[in-house]
Amino acid sequence: MKTKKQTEVLEVALLDSTDGSEILVKERASLSSEDGFNYVHPDYYEHRPEGHGEPTEEIRIEIRKMEKDATFAEAFGPLSEDPSKLCLTLPQIKDFLKKCRSKWLPAHRYEVFFLFESKGELYILKVAVGTDNHLRLYTYEYDDPEMWDDTRTRHLVVPELT
Repeated sequence: MKTKKQTEVLEVALLDSTDGSEILVKERASLSSEDGFNYVHPDYYEHRPEGHGEPTEEIRIEIRKMEKDATFAEAFGPLSEDPSKLCLTLPQIKDFLKKCRSKWLPAHRYEVFFLFESKGELYILKVAVGTDNHLRLYTYEYDDPEMWDDTRTRHLVVPELT
């Protein structure tokens, strides 16, 4: 019996180089819809990298559709023996949201997952569209055992795999 793939590449896109100084979301006290987010789960502030990141080069990314129910490790794990190679920086994620939001997060029930590293640990950043059409941001540990079903439109965004 042939097993269904966890993810399928839908598109390859290009993210700009960054100087590492972009902030994905302002502090809680100054959160506003101009950021595009109307909700940020408190775990984000606990797990996000501190200070500014390193500059990054232009990078090609893959947008992959989740094809079946999976945990984060089951969805990301088969893509690389070293999951840290699948990480994007928060400025890169912000660039993706600026360039690609209308296509990949067009309406309620759409979600995009990114892998990022902070303080030596791997985390998942989930960006979802709320019923008000504003973005919602959640953070999970990479090894979170929750099973993500395919009842919503879910995508993973990772550096292009060669």
